[in-house]
Amino acid sequence: MEAAETQFFRSLGFSLMTRQVEPPVGWPRVHAECDYAQPLRFEDEVEIHLLVSQKKTKSLGYAFRFRKLNDSPPVEVARAR
Repeated sequence: MEAAETQFFRSLGFSLMTRQVEPPVGWPRVHAECDYAQPLRFEDEVEIHLLVSQKKTKSLGYAFRFRKLNDSPPVEVARAR
């Protein structure tokens, strides 16, 4: 989830930690949860979809979908927020 969030911010031209302003701006975690439907194993290929589920003045909420790409067709193995 962390890697998907970092890539999301980079795709928008931002960083998760901005030091160009005072005080620095960051996005700390206050809650995370994940429900697993199937296990992933070492070296499995996984695709993570990030959706912005909530936008407030000082926070963002995400929904994540994890799909295992080794199976044909790919199988959803977890959901998180």
